[in-house]
Amino acid sequence: MQLKLPPDIPIWISRMPVVSNLIFRLFAFPQRVLHKTQGQSDSIIGNTARAYLYPLRKIRENQAPLALARMVPDSLTHPSVEPLRKCKAFAESFKGPSEIVWGDKDPIKRAFSGNRKLATVNPINMLQQHDSFAKYIK
Repeated sequence: MQLKLPPDIPIWISRMPVVSNLIFRLFAFPQRVLHKTQGQSDSIIGNTARAYLYPLRKIRENQAPLALARMVPDSLTHPSVEPLRKCKAFAESFKGPSEIVWGDKDPIKRAFSGNRKLATVNPINMLQQHDSFAKYIK
């Protein structure tokens, strides 16, 4: 049986002082459970799973996953909202061809999709849905 985690679990855990450092940095979250959050749970096992853990094995060098989780906005006052607005404006004004493919079951996509307040900066609302992925086409 595959464990189904709430789509935004890394986001709210990342905002808990002390607890977030323990969970992300000492217990290698989310790397140790990546296989449980992916659409294909068997795609991150064995050597592939170890490859995700290896660069973050030293506690003095493993702050990136926690920092990344903290960068996901949870309100329009979040510091990441303004850079997202600038990126969205750039993407909308870019005249050349572009394409971004985003996994349909991506946890970040699900976090954005579940928050109506963030719709104004949501890069996902520009995507076309396909069977197993979303694609931004301009």
